[in-house]
Amino acid sequence: MKALVVYDSAYGNLLVVGSPINGWRPTPKITALLSDLGNGSLRGVKAAAFDTRVRMFIHGDAARKIAHALKAGGADLIAAPMPFYVRGSEGPLRDGEIGKAESWAQKLLASVAS
Repeated sequence: MKALVVYDSAYGNLLVVGSPINGWRPTPKITALLSDLGNGSLRGVKAAAFDTRVRMFIHGDAARKIAHALKAGGADLIAAPMPFYVRGSEGPLRDGEIGKAESWAQKLLASVAS
């Protein structure tokens, strides 16, 4: 899938950044986006990070790297970085991952609402 979704709401109360793992890290475009954040530019913004990955013995952790960059930018991380598993290098999501994503999203929304 080739998609970049960036949505700026009128409320601006939640930032979620995700990426497939690409060479043990986020994709180059997400890495570039994160490097442009600057220290403190996300101060006061609630944020969360996720990645999609293939279930392997050894794999990268793009979600953790994204979360680290968001925190360095001043964001308040409201959830642990979340991996979602895919079948093969291009998906689709493995069984159970859509439900896992729905549950994670509900927790994010509840955190923002409180």
